Amino acid sequence: MDDIMNDIHFLSNFFGEWNLSVVEEFKRKQDLEKLLKLLIKRDNLENIIHQNN
Repeated sequence: MDDIMNDIHFLSNFFGEWNLSVVEEFKRKQDLEKLLKLLIKRDNLENIIHQNN
């Protein structure tokens, strides 16, 4: 679980303030793996967008 939290905090640096409230919401629900997958998906999407521009 600590590894997941570390990954989430690392990824959250890329997404700004909006993401902090999302992280808090997922933490309250103890659904950190789902959050991590969401963040990775969003990160990948942003990379694809940047590559195409």
